[in-house]
Order: sequence, then structure tokens, then C-alpha cells
Amino acid sequence: MSNPLKKWHNEYWMKVNKIIEDKELTNNTIVDFFKYSKLRIEFEFCPLFKDNSICHEKTSTDNFICLFCACPFFDFEYCNEVSKSFGLCKIKSKQGKRNEWGYWDCTECSFVHEKQWVEEHLFLMPEFIKNSLRFRKK
Repeated sequence: MSNPLKKWHNEYWMKVNKIIEDKELTNNTIVDFFKYSKLRIEFEFCPLFKDNSICHEKTSTDNFICLFCACPFFDFEYCNEVSKSFGLCKIKSKQGKRNEWGYWDCTECSFVHEKQWVEEHLFLMPEFIKNSLRFRKK
């Protein structure tokens, strides 16, 4: 069986890259573009958008940034079919837990969606995304 988390992770960043290219986003515009309130109106980026819901329900949507939906601290490589456990938190956040299907659930952890944090941590995006942004005017 192939790892569904790894597949989703790769597809997610490919979708982000297409948006960057189509919208000609830069390091200066990417954070505001991926703001929940803007993104949910403009794109069918996430299946939760159609219900006006958000994955991290206990957070405010005012400055919630969806860019790091594929969290840089989530281990998408971890796949143990024997124990039926998939994904881990690389920083061992106490706010995460394993859900009933064996997937690591980090919906209680939301700091990677805070605007200031995202602005300061763009360097954590995959290299090919950073390369796409480098070719655009600041």
C-alpha cells in the first residue's frame, strides 16, 4: 500500500505551486493570498470551504493562514501498516493525538496558521515552492 499522507502532501504542494504561478504570487503577497477568508471565497482549495468550516475549529478565522496546511512539523513519511498508525508530529506537540483511524490529528494545534508565524517561516516551505517565489518580483 502506498502512503496516502505522502501522496496528499505532494499533491498539496503541487496545488500551491500552481496557484503561485497562476496568480504570480511573491514572498510579499503569498501570506495574504492564503488567508482563510480570502482563499475560501476565491478557490475550491479545501473541501471544508464549501461548508464555511475550518479544520482548526477553536481558532479565529480572522488571521488564519492556510498556507501550511501541510505542516512542516508533520511527518508525512511515517506509515506503519502493522500498528495502523500514520503520520507523526516531529516536534511532539502535546496538542496532537492519534484519531480512531490511526492518523495523527493536529486540529488542536494551530500556531503554524498564525499570520506572523507564517510570515517569519516561509523558509520552511518545500524547495520547489521557494524556487517558484524567487523568480517573481518582490
